Amino acid sequence: MLEQEEKENLKTNKNDTTKFPSGKILLSVLEKEYEYEADRFRSLETRTGIFMTFVGAILVFFASTIKIPNLNVQVDSVLQALPYVLIIIFSILTILSLFISLTFFIKVVSIQTYKRLSLEGFTENNATYEEGLVSTSLMIEYKSIIKHNNEANNKKIRFYKTGVYFILISLVLTAVSYILSLFAV
Repeated sequence: MLEQEEKENLKTNKNDTTKFPSGKILLSVLEKEYEYEADRFRSLETRTGIFMTFVGAILVFFASTIKIPNLNVQVDSVLQALPYVLIIIFSILTILSLFISLTFFIKVVSIQTYKRLSLEGFTENNATYEEGLVSTSLMIEYKSIIKHNNEANNKKIRFYKTGVYFILISLVLTAVSYILSLFAV
């Protein structure tokens, strides 16, 4: 997973007297960044699950409380038909926004895999290298993993925020639909 040039440099440096005194410190910092990205991932997954449940609760509330009017009602004017038309329009928009938010939340939990540190480099032979060299090698590996995981988290956050916005829209539409259904039926 290391870039080829960096791998070659590290192999060359084994025979070289070059030391990497700060490799251990840098590795420690990158390990903390890796944990930070992993925590972001877990947090997003948890919040998304909660909001998916919330979407279901709104849908159940909507289905049980909103009364879609009888479409065979005789109306004498456009003004009398307006509440019925508005209820139908707001109901369709509510259901549509709920399903859009659910779609974005599903994207949050299903997109892109996370990278982890490969165990291929953990061999007896590699244990003979100096600590600074091994730390630097691991640091380079962690750096590419963190970059990938950060991009995945940022993508998930965009989907998550969009899903939350659509839930807010659906809450407003549900409230309007509910109020209209009280007066129209």
